[in-house]
Amino acid sequence: MKKAIYITGIFLLLLSCKKDGLKDGKEILIGTWNWNYSERSFGWCENETLEETYTPVTEGKNFSIMFFKNGFVGFLEDKQVVARHRIVFYSFDNSVNPTTFDIYLDNNSDDRRFEFSGEIHNEDMLKAWVAFPFNYEHSCEQYISYFIKE
Repeated sequence: MKKAIYITGIFLLLLSCKKDGLKDGKEILIGTWNWNYSERSFGWCENETLEETYTPVTEGKNFSIMFFKNGFVGFLEDKQVVARHRIVFYSFDNSVNPTTFDIYLDNNSDDRRFEFSGEIHNEDMLKAWVAFPFNYEHSCEQYISYFIKE
């Protein structure tokens, strides 16, 4: 009996963590978004501006982002989940096209790798500033990744 109460308590604790469900216009995110390409800008710290483009062909991998109505997002590599996070919005604007949003993954505002900003164009293209599928090495670079809704 104590074990059942303990398990129930842990379950309720996990459900009570802050996350934002996808409602009030945020439903536009729900679904699977498949990676199309990423643009990397870098070299700023050396007074240069260099650019590279990465695609599924150049990387030999496929990446996807899955948004769930209950306020979770999953990051996939070759159809395998590599990370899952709670979504906490700190801004959302769907009054114009593109729809814009800013999210703290797991409500972590202290680590740049947990910031997720993006624009949704015409409901089927996501332009995202997020450390997925590529990690930022330092503040002298930026990735912008483009995803198409499945």
